[in-house]
Amino acid sequence: MRTIRLLSLALLVLAMSAIAFAQFGVSITVAPPELVAYSQPMCPQSGYLWTPGYWAYGDEGYFWVPGTWAEPPAVGLLWTPGYWGWGGNAFAWNEGYWGTQIGFYGGVNYGFGYGGSGFEGGYWQGGRLFYIGAGTSGRLGVLDASECPPTFSVDADLFQGLIAGGDRALRLSSEHSEDSREEGARDLAAAQFSQQDTLIGIAASGRTPYVLGAVDCARQLGALTIGLSCVPGSALAQAAEIAITPATGPEVLTGSTRLKAGTATKMVLNMISTGVMVRSGATYGNLMVNVRPTNAKLVDRALRIISAATGCDLATAAQLLTESSNNVKTAIVMQKLSLGREAAEARLSTARGVLSAALS
Repeated sequence: MRTIRLLSLALLVLAMSAIAFAQFGVSITVAPPELVAYSQPMCPQSGYLWTPGYWAYGDEGYFWVPGTWAEPPAVGLLWTPGYWGWGGNAFAWNEGYWGTQIGFYGGVNYGFGYGGSGFEGGYWQGGRLFYIGAGTSGRLGVLDASECPPTFSVDADLFQGLIAGGDRALRLSSEHSEDSREEGARDLAAAQFSQQDTLIGIAASGRTPYVLGAVDCARQLGALTIGLSCVPGSALAQAAEIAITPATGPEVLTGSTRLKAGTATKMVLNMISTGVMVRSGATYGNLMVNVRPTNAKLVDRALRIISAATGCDLATAAQLLTESSNNVKTAIVMQKLSLGREAAEARLSTARGVLSAALS
């Protein structure tokens, strides 16, 4: 195992060298450092955080800087480990620092809770959730909206993603489209956005005109607006009613917000859409009971969900799925309450499709 790990590390270094030579006309010659086996010591005091060790390079070659427990300089800060980055004509070590990533875990959860709850109210009144953004931010919104119908069996128009430049910009960049506030408002109006709907404006920088124009338009209609950016106090955070701000800090490649900011944005969108669907009854515990068994894989998943929820074997689950007209929630109600299909459907209808309510 040790030999395999060392070989993998050596291959990684060779790959990095090839990339650096191709991109920057330089080569990197390093010997893979020895792997260090160590155990993390016990935390010496409440409130301390572990700062991981790392390999550093000095006059005499690589040396290991061991991890340590440290007290944050201020409440709410987390340690961002150092990393090697390209400094223009040479690779340079970027020192680790204490930063406000806690905003991702604290502020995001705070905003996510209020944003999800706000949309939930509109959801029961026929409201929809719109994502709008430009470039990477827009693509991430379209991606999350596109994944909700197959995951939760909701109508395709419940979650909608709008991107500056239209669907063509999903594959071909359209940077100039993001500079128009009017275009953002026009796209929102073209989608027949209404007061019952909720808008999540996405912009890593928090200052994209296209997104700000859409948020202004939504607020004028009296709709709930949420601003998702990665810069605390940004124009978007101030324009929206609810600000969600994962403070991801500088990118490894300066300005390339598809990296840390993009990853954090994807996580936040996952939290919002999944949280809304959980609260609306599209799940039962951790089971995707709204799944549509439209192919062999999903039929197998539906059978396992019915089995897990009711305790029956897979053969019984298959019979229940057939008798319920391929509706997983109906099948579960039928088995757990010993009901026929029509009675189970009526019970679910009374409970607005919320399985846990139908079973209580």
